[in-house]
Amino acid sequence: MAITSLDVQKVAVERRETNDENSDSYQVTIRLICYDGSDEVINEEFNIVYRTGDAIPDIEVKGKAAMQRRIDRYNAEQVIYTHPQFDNVITNIENDLVI
Repeated sequence: MAITSLDVQKVAVERRETNDENSDSYQVTIRLICYDGSDEVINEEFNIVYRTGDAIPDIEVKGKAAMQRRIDRYNAEQVIYTHPQFDNVITNIENDLVI
């Protein structure tokens, strides 16, 4: 599953930390930063549980899946937010409010 986008134009992934959760598992934290042009639109940390004996590549699989879901959610939000009729909705609400 490749990280692709509609509005996100650049991504950066940072290794944050690994914490000992208990005797046989760890919490690995990876940060996703996404940009639309020069604007940072996503800056979110993802916590992935790693259990002793798991394959290290499982961290990649879990991390990519979670990050891709977040990017897909952002892109879906943008389809609504940038839809031309959404401007009409805002204008109509603003004009119809009684003050």
